[in-house]
Amino acid sequence: MLKRSNFSSTHLPQILKSLNKTQIYPFSTSNGNGSCSESETDWARLLKPFDIEQLRESLHRITPLQLQKLLHLSLDVSTSLEIFNSASTQKGYAHTFDVYYALIDKIGAAGEFKTIDRLLMQMKDEGIVFQETLFVMIMRHYQRADLPGQARRLLLEKMRDVFLCQPTSKSYNTVLDILVQGGCPKDAPKLFDEMLERGIPPDVFSFAIVMKAHCSINEVDSACTLLRRMTKYGCAPNSKVYQTLIHALSKDNRVDKALTLLEEMIVMGCTPDLETFNDAIHALCRSNRIHEAAKLMDRMLLRGFTPNALTYGVLIHGLCQNKQVEEAKTLITGRS
Repeated sequence: MLKRSNFSSTHLPQILKSLNKTQIYPFSTSNGNGSCSESETDWARLLKPFDIEQLRESLHRITPLQLQKLLHLSLDVSTSLEIFNSASTQKGYAHTFDVYYALIDKIGAAGEFKTIDRLLMQMKDEGIVFQETLFVMIMRHYQRADLPGQARRLLLEKMRDVFLCQPTSKSYNTVLDILVQGGCPKDAPKLFDEMLERGIPPDVFSFAIVMKAHCSINEVDSACTLLRRMTKYGCAPNSKVYQTLIHALSKDNRVDKALTLLEEMIVMGCTPDLETFNDAIHALCRSNRIHEAAKLMDRMLLRGFTPNALTYGVLIHGLCQNKQVEEAKTLITGRS
């Protein structure tokens, strides 16, 4: 049992009355004769049993479903814990997975992770079967709190070994994304290898996020190698995969490889976006291959894309750098 909060239960009736006025009333309607609608009656009936004083003095019982709905209301953490603990004192009552999920989600949003740790151990002691969705939710709360390492630790050290919940690619993908978004891209490839070693099949998102990690630390060749490994796992590259690689190759001035992947991308039925074309055009201009860049812009137009200011700016700059000022003027005139 979790330690009870310092919140005084004698204040709860007043809070529930306040909830009746501020949260429930706006959803109620009048039936024309001044009586409450069925919606208001249902809410009032839902909240009435949660008065802790009534719980102690009457035979009212809170069901897990009622408690779950209450925890979704705008109660603070201490009040939610007070009601949660009081409900467990009822004879024959047992918290369900959904009740714990609702409470842990609220506590995670408040960043009280030590309380979450205690709740998870309490769930284990009560014999509740853990579900992957719970851990994914906690991982996302770690991400919002800028704690990517804790999300990784939950996956690798606790989820399977302590709480006997087998992670799937969903959990691994979540942590991979958290590591990359949280400034820890070097850890993502290691986690990906761990995933493969455990026999958990990756999906397209797994490959895409690890490629992004490799590219962010200038390991573009490693990212390109993953592209060829995708078919081994039955994964077909999508537009996001190609865009990530083309952007990294263009930035690294490996324009021929970028163009090869752009052609492959189109053949595979993946539509490049404007940014992808701009990346390749920019790389060509930096390599003084202005005519090829102009031809690529023509292809872009044929595919229905409208060049933006960046497209024209890069081409005009490239033409001027090559002393092709008249061509640059023609491009400006044609644009206008």
